[in-house]
This record gives sequence, structure tokens and C-alpha cells, in this order.
Amino acid sequence: MIRDTIDHMMRWIFFILIISIATEVFAQPQSGLSQKPRQPEQIQKKAESMANPEAEALFKIIENGIQHGSVSEFSRFFGSIVYVTLLSHESDYFSPNQAEGILSNYFSTHKSASFSFSRVKSHVRSPYATGRYVFIEKGKQESVQIYVLLNLHENKWIITQFNIY
Repeated sequence: MIRDTIDHMMRWIFFILIISIATEVFAQPQSGLSQKPRQPEQIQKKAESMANPEAEALFKIIENGIQHGSVSEFSRFFGSIVYVTLLSHESDYFSPNQAEGILSNYFSTHKSASFSFSRVKSHVRSPYATGRYVFIEKGKQESVQIYVLLNLHENKWIITQFNIY
């Protein structure tokens, strides 16, 4: 049932994406005036100016929760389904409660030595952040990459994907 719903949603997202691209490709220039092409630094400045402060604030909450091994600090931001990947152990769609349990178990057995997001992209349609999670296991320092994806739902950012590689 959930997979059918997800498949249906993915088809609609794909359809909307194709329509958006086609609209841009076939759009006619307005009033026949040619526009001066933007320079790469101008494009970069525009992208940076569109950073989303709400998404960035949520990434700070998530980062703090991961640092302290406290999934409950950010689990209230889980979507109705969350795609979770834990190394090669588990990878599937889970309810918010299941996702919280899985991640809480992981962080309780892999105590944080350090963590921070090294890359945060909040100015894109689906903001994401990634960073290196360092922990000590059997007296040896280990690390994994954590990736978190957000999506906008009813004017609020929600966590839709949480991967630990």
C-alpha cells in the first residue's frame, strides 16, 4: 500500500519535472530583447542569496541531535514516511516511530566522538546536508558518512531521507 502510494507520487513528481523542463526549453523570449548572459560568479551569488534559513535551522537541530546521540531532538521533523539506510544492514521506508527507533539504536551503539555537517545545500528545491560521523568502536576510531534530505510539506521542512553509509 505504501509502495503503491510512493510509486504514484513519484510518477506525478516525474511528470511535473518533465513539464517544468519543457516549459523552460520552449519558452519564448519576452518582448524580443536579448538578455546579456550571466557570468558564473553572478549565478553563484544569486544561488547563495536564496539560502533557506528554515532549512538551515533544521539542519542545525539535526546536527546537534546527532552530536548528542539524541534522535528525539529532531524526530518530530520526520515525514509520514522516512527512507532510512544504515550501512548495509537496513534500507527501506519506515514510519516516523520506526525510523526513530532504528536511528536511536544505531546512535546508542555508536557513540559520537565528533560530528558536523561539512556540506549543507539549503538553496535547492530539496535541501540536503552531509557530514562525517566519527565514533569509537572496540578501541578503534571509525567513521561513516551521514546524509539527510529535506522536503517541503504543507509549508514546513520535513526529513524524508536519513542515510548512514
